[in-house]
Amino acid sequence: MLDVGWPELLMIAAVAIIVVGPKDLPKMLRSLGQWMSKARSMAREFQRGFDEMAKESELAELRKGIEDLKTNNPIADAKRELEGTLESTKKAIKPASSVEEYFGGMDPTGASDEELAQVGQKPSKADQESGADAHEPTIRKEDSA
Repeated sequence: MLDVGWPELLMIAAVAIIVVGPKDLPKMLRSLGQWMSKARSMAREFQRGFDEMAKESELAELRKGIEDLKTNNPIADAKRELEGTLESTKKAIKPASSVEEYFGGMDPTGASDEELAQVGQKPSKADQESGADAHEPTIRKEDSA
């Protein structure tokens, strides 16, 4: 920038007094001040206009981004895709009415009927013939002793 110190200011004041004269110097300084004020206001107005254009540009970009998100909502797309997958999975898997049906008549533990009868889970052949309930544990004489 301009580096104007006290010696330069004294030189400018001396030249102004000689050229303009002491009588017209205040009028000249007032008109110079008004001219500087107009120049500053024009620069301020230019800066505001530039800032406003930049802000409008940013707002336009934000509006465009919001509109893009409304039309191409990735969350809604993912939700629809998951719902479709869930529906197709539900259709593909037929719910079993019982555990035996689900495992095709096999016991899910892999134990035989005799092993289950020993732990009281399944009635033995003798209990089946007598009509004992399968869910009631059977008490054998060797268990009670």
